[in-house]
Amino acid sequence: MKRKAFTLIELLVVIAVIALLLSIVIPSLNMAKETARKVICASNLKSIGQSVFVYAKVNDEFLPDSWYDPVGAPNPWRSYLLFYINKNDPSLSGKARVTSSHGLGNLYMTDLIETGETFYCPSAPKYAEGDVAAFRYEYYSRGGTDFPFDNVPGTTNSGTVRSSYNYVPQRAGSKVRISSSYGTGDFPDVAKKASQLHSSYTMVSDLIRTYDVLNHKKGSGKLAGGVNVLFSDGSVHFTNNQEAFARELWRDGIDVGNDAYLFRSILSRLR
Repeated sequence: MKRKAFTLIELLVVIAVIALLLSIVIPSLNMAKETARKVICASNLKSIGQSVFVYAKVNDEFLPDSWYDPVGAPNPWRSYLLFYINKNDPSLSGKARVTSSHGLGNLYMTDLIETGETFYCPSAPKYAEGDVAAFRYEYYSRGGTDFPFDNVPGTTNSGTVRSSYNYVPQRAGSKVRISSSYGTGDFPDVAKKASQLHSSYTMVSDLIRTYDVLNHKKGSGKLAGGVNVLFSDGSVHFTNNQEAFARELWRDGIDVGNDAYLFRSILSRLR
């Protein structure tokens, strides 16, 4: 018996149905993947918070030093630096490469955090091959196994190891005035001790740089994304409130990680 072959119209209908199903399923899969990455990110922040308080407990209440200082070292990019490493001596490995540690990097140097992945959100933006300002774990590792790695690509600042989290422990009851060409405001000073922290202030957040590289994407046209935040009481929350993500703060073409006023304005509005 001769079988009837599919007509061209029937094949086109089948292909159209498959394409429609894929258009429905793929966004759902991407959303599920992002949800998983968001959970991992929140878990990282929770671990960081616990380690910060353990660090303070064994160091007379002193927190890991914040290299970001709104008065003496006001550049916000200092808040995500972990280490400077020696790239000129190939015989060095691991912690022996570190010439100086900053902020959350002190948690690694004191063995309170043992894995480098903890300092990186898996949803952090992917940068181009030639961009040395990278904030993903795999960008630094490149197949290496000995964090902090000595195979950071690029030439500019190639001895710099960055985290994808901003560390700014904010102090209760002490304000400093911060100005830039975008405005002037009074913001909490940096806390030196755990006892100086304000429980409702942020301490660590996902990377805050530009609106289009926010870590966690929603996939809708309403809001590009949001950030996970570790508060000074040890709690971790995801926030995308409109006040913190007002476009007058996230200005087109402006890296707010380089503007002290915009950076602190955003941090102060995260709830």
